[in-house]
Amino acid sequence: MGREDFSKAETILNEALRIQPKNTNNLINRALCRFHQNNYIGAMSDYDLTIDIDSLNFIGHYNRGLLRANVGEDNLAIEDFNFILKINPDDMMATFNRAVLLDQTGDYKSAIQDYTSVIEEYPDFLLGYQRRASAYRKIGDEKSALKDEEYIFKEQIAQRYGITKKSSKAK
Repeated sequence: MGREDFSKAETILNEALRIQPKNTNNLINRALCRFHQNNYIGAMSDYDLTIDIDSLNFIGHYNRGLLRANVGEDNLAIEDFNFILKINPDDMMATFNRAVLLDQTGDYKSAIQDYTSVIEEYPDFLLGYQRRASAYRKIGDEKSALKDEEYIFKEQIAQRYGITKKSSKAK
């Protein structure tokens, strides 16, 4: 896998899984090999099997959530990220991924809540502001959308001209 010979790695993992069919680490690694070879059905099968063997497998749920999002199974991906966030509510990547998915499924208010959580943890994360502004606009909250967009604009200007936070009145 380290040399990105995913086909060969999958062959080796197939043999390892023949010997130890319930080894979730090997299943997850094979899923990654399959994903990199565009075998999404095979990768999904490995993640499902991992979770069948170990229902609390964090990486299995996380990666399956990413894969589900990648193939357009947004509601199922949200379920996986909900699971991750029950285990680790401070996982901001999972929170952001769920926000994007909630936004895509039309649950804009929940998406805004998640975007806000991420922004509170990472106040310089401009993509969070951008996506939240878009979600605000979708629910008709132009004032909040403009406030986020103004912040983005000020931060981009500050970054471009090397203005530090201490000298900037960005927020």
